[in-house]
Amino acid sequence: MIWLAVLVELFIYNLVDMYILLGIQFLNASLSYYETTKAGDAVAALKASLKPLAHVKRDGTFQTLDAGLLVPGDLVSLGSGGAVPADCVVNEGTIDVDQVGGFGCDSFYFFNFLCNLLRGVLLMGQFGLLPRFRSS
Repeated sequence: MIWLAVLVELFIYNLVDMYILLGIQFLNASLSYYETTKAGDAVAALKASLKPLAHVKRDGTFQTLDAGLLVPGDLVSLGSGGAVPADCVVNEGTIDVDQVGGFGCDSFYFFNFLCNLLRGVLLMGQFGLLPRFRSS
């Protein structure tokens, strides 16, 4: 829209206003470019810091590797509070998982959420806020 105003100012030969509008437009473009590059750098930094790591026994020694580099046959060491970095098979012992699959939240909080949701639906039905269907 500012470009249209620049053309109008050029058409009526009001050069001072045209230059002011051009300056505003270029300042806006410069700030937009700066903010976009800063946001891109921030996203890249977040991706680098959230890279999942795995404690793996490979070639007889334990190493900390990027989870994307795991191959079949690697022995993954899982500790308390750790995340399973890939599809794994338990060799010995048992594992208690405290996550709801696919939701990324603790099972207690997910159960609590479902209970509150059901409680809200029941209250809405009690006060007539839900539609009622008549049987024929």
